[in-house]
Amino acid sequence: MSEYKHSEAFCHMAYTSAGGEEVLQIWNSRDGVTPFALTSPQTGALLTHRDWAADECDPSYIPRPGDYLWIDGRKSMHGGREPELARVRSDGSRCVMRGGRQR
Repeated sequence: MSEYKHSEAFCHMAYTSAGGEEVLQIWNSRDGVTPFALTSPQTGALLTHRDWAADECDPSYIPRPGDYLWIDGRKSMHGGREPELARVRSDGSRCVMRGGRQR
């Protein structure tokens, strides 16, 4: 039994395009659920999290510049927080991605 509430907590996950030509690695920075799919920030293609068995839990991971990660976003109507995609900038700050674009 895991010490976390969600199986994808603090996991490195691969999101892939339908043909497998694009793979985006995203680290889940929290003990929270993650989307099954997202729009690629680079190409606009639909990327899906398919291989759950390959997820690697790494709660002590320190994100590096260029890394993508799931963070807690806005409050949902159910009281929790919706996950948002962010990217680590060269100065270490996080930039929230909206619709494939940095905000």
